Amino acid sequence: MNNTDKFNVNEEDFREEIIKTIDKSEVKKNLAYQVLMNKLSLTPYLYELDEVDPLFVNYKEKNKSKINNFVLHPFQVEILKKLNNGKNLVVSAPTSFGKTASIFEYLSIHRNIINKVLIILPTIALRNEYLEKIAVSIPEHKIISNSNKIENYDKFCLILTHEKFVEYFSKVKTDNFDIDLLVIDEIYKLQNESNDDRMYSMSLAYLTAIKLSKQYIFLGPFINSINLPDIDNFEVLKYDYSPIAIEISYQDNFDLASAKNNILPDEKTMMYFSNKKELLDFAEQYVQNNTVTTNNDLIKYISEEYDEKWIDEWSVLKAINHGIGVHYNELPSFIKEYVINSYNNSNNTMLLLSTSTLLEGVNTSTKKLLITSKRIGNKDLSDFEFWNLVGRAGRLGKYKVGKVTYFGKKDDFKKENRYIDLNNFWINELANKDEYEIINSGQLSDVEKQKKLEEIYKNYNLTLDEIKYLFLPFFSKIDKLFDFFDNVYPKLIDAIEELLNKQIKNPNFFCSREVRKVIFEEFILKYKKTLSIGALPLGHFSILCDAINMNNSSKNSKIKYIVDNGRKFLEEKCTDLAVGEKREKLNNLYSYSFYMVNNYIVNAYIPGVNIIKWLCEKTKHFNSEQIGLLNNLIFKQVDQYSSMITDDELFDTLGIIPPLIKIIKETVGNVDLKNISDLKDALKDNIEIINNKISNNGLYIYYFEMLLKKLQL
Repeated sequence: MNNTDKFNVNEEDFREEIIKTIDKSEVKKNLAYQVLMNKLSLTPYLYELDEVDPLFVNYKEKNKSKINNFVLHPFQVEILKKLNNGKNLVVSAPTSFGKTASIFEYLSIHRNIINKVLIILPTIALRNEYLEKIAVSIPEHKIISNSNKIENYDKFCLILTHEKFVEYFSKVKTDNFDIDLLVIDEIYKLQNESNDDRMYSMSLAYLTAIKLSKQYIFLGPFINSINLPDIDNFEVLKYDYSPIAIEISYQDNFDLASAKNNILPDEKTMMYFSNKKELLDFAEQYVQNNTVTTNNDLIKYISEEYDEKWIDEWSVLKAINHGIGVHYNELPSFIKEYVINSYNNSNNTMLLLSTSTLLEGVNTSTKKLLITSKRIGNKDLSDFEFWNLVGRAGRLGKYKVGKVTYFGKKDDFKKENRYIDLNNFWINELANKDEYEIINSGQLSDVEKQKKLEEIYKNYNLTLDEIKYLFLPFFSKIDKLFDFFDNVYPKLIDAIEELLNKQIKNPNFFCSREVRKVIFEEFILKYKKTLSIGALPLGHFSILCDAINMNNSSKNSKIKYIVDNGRKFLEEKCTDLAVGEKREKLNNLYSYSFYMVNNYIVNAYIPGVNIIKWLCEKTKHFNSEQIGLLNNLIFKQVDQYSSMITDDELFDTLGIIPPLIKIIKETVGNVDLKNISDLKDALKDNIEIINNKISNNGLYIYYFEMLLKKLQL
């Protein structure tokens, strides 16, 4: 800020200048200082003092947190007052404001009154961050983070992604399901989510949840105005307040040398990349001249569990082995959770490379942020996305000032344009009208489409709820659903029937692979695209089929099998590849293998096969012999895979490695772990026993301590 601007600044800029000043110098903790801190609502710094002037003691005692060692700032107090008065709120505030802290303070104060809580979040990573706060604020509530085992509790907190809430609600067989408080974080995702496949489920979750809830609060940054479908009794609270200041600088060109000049060994630094390829290319370059390795326990585990070749072939593991964290969407949860925990809570990881996955509300202990590109995926960052990303720098209680370096022009993004109008959600009366009408009324205003829908109900013995909660989350659009029933399903059934009859007539003909292939290629792949394999000539179907066919093996075994086959192909058929080309193909292979087993099979293939199974049962199209064959050829395999996922979902989404899961299960015995609270209760009396069992394994200790921290044990 220039001297000429000193007397012409708004409160937000003035507050930032004061924070920068107190960060750089020892300001005398006198009354004038305390008055200034109070005037600027910087109570986090006022009340971090050992003693405050008697003038402020009353405020401190009155507004001290019930769950943590901090004092609420005046804007948090305002939120609590409005919630106490029964208001429904949309709170717009920057990352470091303390929005979620306000929610959990409210829950803690009213935990004997607010019995049923629903929290909907866009990602598992953000859900895991919430778990610690829930465990402290409402310890008597059952915490439910998965959708597989439905139980009725008097006091509970459902904390689910949008998709998991849809799945959960579809299984709640009661009309009396109600919610005292609904929280939806990152509410802007209902408009700004780029993945159309997610948008129907996200919108369905919202429209279902608001009808169940007595009170609701929605959170997000930089919201100027909002028009929420189907509700109008809410108040928007807009805050520019942040107890963190940002220093942003601009540089022209990004390359390895310029990056190194901005990375200091004693500063927690996060680097943003527009896509996975750019991130991994940088990681490879960065570690080439760095001969220091960390002797990392995770690296040892992967060498033993999978293959030591992985360490030299996969740029992700090379980076981790050099003390550098990597975070992008396709990584398995046990790597992502390891990296985030190490970055936030130790000095072992000081540099974190990330794509946009950490944009969605996850807090990190970042002092410095390097933004290497103006892009996000294949499009430009918006002003909203850029300044939301900038807010990742700095951390209350650790870094008063966050430092940001953007490799681009100063006028690429204007701060005054960071606010957005949320008036065009994916699902409303104008956009995606058909889906909106199905969810809200079950009737399409388009007469021809309504007639088609009624024919589907009749011909396939389906109900509206089955269409809403089972079919449309797969198809996302009514038109795709109609296309399936008009064009895809009849041909698919004929093709399957022909193959089944061929095997019935000729016992030496085994049609299992052909049946699976026709379902995958002629149905699932048509509506659920998969990742590019990166020019590796391995067919999507053969990879998927091989993974599914390994019935009794773990997910790790399936991933290893896919990687081994892909590597073998490269070694045999692609001997003339340049070093860089081979590395890129291997990086794609590793990412793809985890994605297929952990994501695509779970979220696309299994739901698709279950739709076929559901319709076969509904329509009675096949005779008993044909159905018996189908069960043996495909449905049983999918059921077995689903069962395997169900057993480990609770641990897997927490990012716990399989060997530790096995030790925990063996130790707690035959306890049915339905939810997070059951896991917490089972662990309480067994912590010492488990610690003794894992005392000689540093990695197991690391993950177990991470789990205990999340559960507040």
